[in-house]
Amino acid sequence: MFQKRNHLSLLKAHHDRGVHNANVNEVHEEYKKQLGVNGKLATALTAVYGSMYFVYFLAFGSCIWMLVQYILGKNAFDPLPFALLLLIGNFVQLFGGPIIQVGQNLGSAHSELRAESDHYVTEESFKKLNEILTLLREENRSKNEEKAEKEI
Repeated sequence: MFQKRNHLSLLKAHHDRGVHNANVNEVHEEYKKQLGVNGKLATALTAVYGSMYFVYFLAFGSCIWMLVQYILGKNAFDPLPFALLLLIGNFVQLFGGPIIQVGQNLGSAHSELRAESDHYVTEESFKKLNEILTLLREENRSKNEEKAEKEI
């Protein structure tokens, strides 16, 4: 799992190497390298579990389960209160909550890394723009002084 310690070390390494002007894809690739097997598995599970297709699958599967039980009638292996279906549904909920939380933590760490990189790029751009403005003002001032000297 992509832990807070790894996230902070990634941000520090990102700053120490001067990768601040890296584009979003480079930040994303750096993030993916730090994930490891558990982080990649958690990301994949979150993508599956957090999709509407999974919801449709659960709804369709539950309907089919109940329909089969109805058709089997007295021979049904899970009669009407559908205790086995409820147990399976509880397991889906039991594992689903932590999966979604881990996925949110991973997404948050990735967002923080991108935001940190964007902030640094913005700061550097601001500094460079101020330098350019200072140079332009100096050039403008010297041109105005030259004009004033010519008029005298």
